[in-house]
Amino acid sequence: MKFQRRLFYVSVATLLAACTTFDRTDIAPGMRIYGPGASFLPPGPGRWSTSLHGTGHKLHLNQLNANDSFSIRVSLNKGPDSGPYPTMQAFLRDFKTYQKKALLQFDLAIDQQSETISTDYPGCIEYSMRGRDWRGRNNPGPARVAHQGLSCIHPAFDNALLTIEIQHRAEPDAAPVELNAAARALFSSLRFEADYRDTGHLER
Repeated sequence: MKFQRRLFYVSVATLLAACTTFDRTDIAPGMRIYGPGASFLPPGPGRWSTSLHGTGHKLHLNQLNANDSFSIRVSLNKGPDSGPYPTMQAFLRDFKTYQKKALLQFDLAIDQQSETISTDYPGCIEYSMRGRDWRGRNNPGPARVAHQGLSCIHPAFDNALLTIEIQHRAEPDAAPVELNAAARALFSSLRFEADYRDTGHLER
């Protein structure tokens, strides 16, 4: 089976007709954000803004600081053409292959990488990476980069995969950040949504 990143289409009839509007450039921690096939609470302490929304199957949030930045990426994608994964081991095998190709294209110096079947989040694969990135650098030295994520078999849709990831990028001299605490807060707030909602809803 081949792990695929494909747009997962659903009927327009499942979209919610009404929503609560909010400032997409000033999202406070504690606001429940509804994205494609899921909702979540952005972790604190900083505020967030959306850089990609309303595209149907992806949602990106960003937090820009003086010496570092965070981003949250959520996507809903179609599973294998051959049908749903028969086991989590099969899912993990394909995910490892996908991750290897994805990281190679960014030409990162990887210091740590992990993909495992989650024991805390059923139906999900947990993954993480820490490394160094020289791309687009004007300052001396590489940026420090890290991400942690979940890729899950969506329980409400037939053969769909939901991925949620938090990323951190920092200057070499920036204060160290423990990404795991923010990732755990984010993952613990995750709700799978049976309705395929567009990216313009929140709940206080």
